[in-house]
Amino acid sequence: MAEREPNNSLFSATAITSGIRSSGQLSSSSDVDYYRIASGPGTISVDIDHASSFRSSTYSIVDSSNRVLASQDTFSDITLQTAVSNSGTYYIKVQDNPSSSGHDGGQYHFTVTTGSSSVNSEIESNNSLFSATAITSGIRSSGQLSSSSDVDYFRISSGPGTISLNIDHPGSNWSTYSIVDSSN
Repeated sequence: MAEREPNNSLFSATAITSGIRSSGQLSSSSDVDYYRIASGPGTISVDIDHASSFRSSTYSIVDSSNRVLASQDTFSDITLQTAVSNSGTYYIKVQDNPSSSGHDGGQYHFTVTTGSSSVNSEIESNNSLFSATAITSGIRSSGQLSSSSDVDYFRISSGPGTISLNIDHPGSNWSTYSIVDSSN
């Protein structure tokens, strides 16, 4: 499914369907492409086939207020996902990374899937103890840092005993993982 111009705002977003590969192309460094998809409560996952390994683009999942739910700057293929608790229309936003020099203009492709998941996905904004995403013991959880300054908090209720984490960290970037109590 190809983008339909103009699609540079929430109101003119190209309609897409879950599970169907979509494609687009940024025509300039200031171009922004929006795609819209309906989703029930659950997970929105975007498998991205990035246009080039030489220029960075920013891919985001946003709500109807253009509030970022998940976002990633990337030079390569990635999967971006977030959990949503309400049915509604959600948007995929694609733009050149403003800190990347130049403009590539290559075609990108992505497939969005929506539905329930057996994974606890972070719900933005989870940047503090107060807004931490609730997770369940024994259920895989996932999150994604959108920038070098992003911090994600998850919360779990526990009685006396041991808390252990099994972390699957992709890529070669360093991250710090901590277990803190409610007083941080």
